[in-house]
Amino acid sequence: MGLSIVCSCGEICFAAGSYSGFHLWRTMLAKRLGFDLEEYWMRDGQPKTDFEPLLMHSDCDGYLTPKECKRMIRPMEELIRKCEEELENPWTRILMSQEQLDDLKWFLSKCYLWLQAFRHSAKEKCRLMFT
Repeated sequence: MGLSIVCSCGEICFAAGSYSGFHLWRTMLAKRLGFDLEEYWMRDGQPKTDFEPLLMHSDCDGYLTPKECKRMIRPMEELIRKCEEELENPWTRILMSQEQLDDLKWFLSKCYLWLQAFRHSAKEKCRLMFT
């Protein structure tokens, strides 16, 4: 069992991972944004972020709207750019353990999938459904 993301038009479908994997990815996303995910939930989505629809979303049902997806495109592009720069920096390989590098690569691979889905949803006006 795990979480799949499917667009309402049927053109996009990807495995977001197991439920615990999706939780880990969102935890890493929140950390990169400068806060703890659990505390974010307890403060009912404070501080405000463009990723709020994704961070506050149920992990097993519902959907993201095209408008919500469109709002997350630019911040996701920026996050990806920063992660890619971090991976390209020679100091990263010196300062991070192999496990940390692998975690960053895994996180980035999921970001690419989400960005593709956000772009598709915004362009085609279809919802991203959590199944």
